[in-house]
Amino acid sequence: MAVDEAGAWKTIAQKRSRLANELVRREADRSSSIAHDLRGFVQIVKLGTAELARRQTTPVNDGFDLLGELQQTADRVKTSPLAILGAPAVVANAIEPAIDLVRVVAPRLEIDVAGAPDRAVRCSAFELEEIVLALALDAPANALSLAVDQHVDADHAWARFRATYDGAVSEEDLGIASVLARRADGGLVVTARGVVIRLPFSA
Repeated sequence: MAVDEAGAWKTIAQKRSRLANELVRREADRSSSIAHDLRGFVQIVKLGTAELARRQTTPVNDGFDLLGELQQTADRVKTSPLAILGAPAVVANAIEPAIDLVRVVAPRLEIDVAGAPDRAVRCSAFELEEIVLALALDAPANALSLAVDQHVDADHAWARFRATYDGAVSEEDLGIASVLARRADGGLVVTARGVVIRLPFSA
């Protein structure tokens, strides 16, 4: 069933809040690198909440608090930093729901996922969705294109996520995507045209 813009924004908020709640579910050592990552995530959620408010053009009048859930969860994560866990997911299958939402809320974005690999990476399906949403929606500049494919570099094969923008973007702008990539033994690189995320395939 087709979803309208208001419904898509509602679903995006629910998905991103669910990720934050996963962080709240499992405690981690506050002095660990996880705790540092989560403090950064709290800031990203807060900034993302403001950005969602700015970009939402269609009001939601069904009683659902589109932004309040994200803000409330961010406040909870501040006092209970937790680990992000999940079973490895097949990239092509996992990103489909997020791609469908992005097509609705960012119809001018050029999307190419025909080459998305049918292989699993060290991220859960929900984390892969979050990477897609972050690349498409979190940067201060408008995203122009988003592509997902497989890239072979020397003797290594990677799942590659590429996004281009109409202005400058930093790693800090895409903090949660960077955190998730690093925790999956991958990484995020800022290029002259945008951002590239590489994720190793799981064994």
